Amino acid sequence: MRAPPDGSALSHMLHDGMPEGTTRPIDFLMPSIKVILLGGMQEPGHGAGSILAGLLAHPEQLRQVLADPETFVPRAVNEGLRWVAPIGTQTRQTTQAVELGGVTIPAGAAVAALVSSASRDESRFADPDRFDINRREGNHAAFGFGHHFCSGRFFAREQMCLALRLLLLRFPDLSLVPGKVPVFRGWEFRAPTTLYVSLGVRHQ
Repeated sequence: MRAPPDGSALSHMLHDGMPEGTTRPIDFLMPSIKVILLGGMQEPGHGAGSILAGLLAHPEQLRQVLADPETFVPRAVNEGLRWVAPIGTQTRQTTQAVELGGVTIPAGAAVAALVSSASRDESRFADPDRFDINRREGNHAAFGFGHHFCSGRFFAREQMCLALRLLLLRFPDLSLVPGKVPVFRGWEFRAPTTLYVSLGVRHQ
């Protein structure tokens, strides 16, 4: 990876744009590697857990997914990300004073946008707290906005679609265990703490 270069992503991060025979310091790459690991593994896992919790709590929607996974697995993933955003905030810094909601934020102030709140904005989404794979109300905020829109969004979405499709194909009778309601925790990273399920018997 370091000498000689190979075709891996880490090798490109070390070598691209550098004089021959030199690399960037490993410490320079560590923040990006951390984001890749969190965004590529932890948060798709959190998102998949929330999506599954939403589906299992709405058996009629789960039946739609089982009957036509090609159509409804992507819809379930999209709705699950809106319903419980795996990452709760996006931080920014103002470059100049700006008024927002009747409050003036000074230049240089740190600002945290609540992604999870934006995706449940009642002026944009009807009954926003309800999980509904049949929504037709447009995009949510789970992957961010503008120049900072998540570069791994397509990969993350496909990870969740694949996980959900394979799980339901293997266990089509998956259901929540009665009395074990999923509890969601987390502010910056949010997901069910546990998900108690029965693999083979549907509970009425």
